[in-house]
Amino acid sequence: CDLRIAEVQANFSQPEITMGLTTGIGGSSRLARLAGRATATEMVLTGQPLGAQRLYDLGAINRVVPTGQGLQVALELAKELAEKSPAASAGLKRILAKNDDAQLREAMRHEQEVFRSVVSTDQARAGSERHGINIGDF
Repeated sequence: CDLRIAEVQANFSQPEITMGLTTGIGGSSRLARLAGRATATEMVLTGQPLGAQRLYDLGAINRVVPTGQGLQVALELAKELAEKSPAASAGLKRILAKNDDAQLREAMRHEQEVFRSVVSTDQARAGSERHGINIGDF
């Protein structure tokens, strides 16, 4: 998931340990990256759920919304994202995905490569002009 919206009453858990199992398809690895190792350790070793607000506070959830409003908020966000440049959105997602495990120097180099591939698009030129920026020098 790129963006996570949870209703206030939502709880999240990694219950495998309560069944005598480990996570097996990346749940604990992804959770540690999203919420931090200490939180992931607590969740996977106890099997106890954490609420949406706590995970939001830890940065694992983007928005906590009132009960019954999750779908509406998600659709509004999807509409907002759909109005953005597809090339820029795809490029930014590639940067974020690849750079998760990269050293800073490698991450910066990759970001520059993606930027160069997007900066020449018509959408980039038009968007930059709307903000008074001349990207012709890139």
